[in-house]
Amino acid sequence: RSLIQLDYPLDRWGADGQLGNETIAALAEFCDDNNLGCSGDLDDGIVRGWLIDEVLKKAEATNTHPLIEDVRWDEYTKWKRRNKIKSIDTICLHQMAVKDSDEKGWHRWRRLAIHWVVTCGEHSKAYQLHDLDLRVPHGHGWNGRSVGFEFEGYFSGVGTEEKYFWKPKSRPNRKPMIPTEEQIEAGKAAIRLTVEEIAAMGGEIKFIGAHRQSYGRKRSDPGSLIWQGVAIPMIEELGLAEAPTLHHHK
Repeated sequence: RSLIQLDYPLDRWGADGQLGNETIAALAEFCDDNNLGCSGDLDDGIVRGWLIDEVLKKAEATNTHPLIEDVRWDEYTKWKRRNKIKSIDTICLHQMAVKDSDEKGWHRWRRLAIHWVVTCGEHSKAYQLHDLDLRVPHGHGWNGRSVGFEFEGYFSGVGTEEKYFWKPKSRPNRKPMIPTEEQIEAGKAAIRLTVEEIAAMGGEIKFIGAHRQSYGRKRSDPGSLIWQGVAIPMIEELGLAEAPTLHHHK
């Protein structure tokens, strides 16, 4: 993945988790391009390990989106339909109402029908699970026009008020969470990138909305803290409008 980020595309196999001939050739090319003088010694495991570390360090140093990770290499491809780029005009925000304690918990969510997962906690990142034009059943009446974002965690519909907080019967002592600054920033970074990518594909994101606006039963989805922390700043920064509520889902 770091080689791909550094413009060594691995066209045949991509990021498949195997250190095969294509990856070794890309490592040798990286070595030559950076005058490291080791491309002829890649059969040596120590040299190869050192060179891999050099690739990782350079990729980290050149990462323009440190809060974002593209994990489509591990994509769960149950869905095949594509939305027309010209039809995609909305960002749809959700909350999971669950969380995972592992900072790499994104892998638990890889089967979700959603384009982005924004994990919670101090190690928050936004993980892109699917292509932005893949039609996944996340937004009900907005499925054909939106890019979906799931914010990991359970949040009250209004602030931290328990009156507006859903909790399962198995978790009677559950309390509403407050999104961390890291989670808010990761969500905003992914929305900025989505707007840029859709524009590069020939479309335009015009709206940002809450899932409850397209499906009235999701009354606390994503919750006011997510809306205030993510949606409102993006409306102001990117010139977006609040998505119109679907009349039959008010």
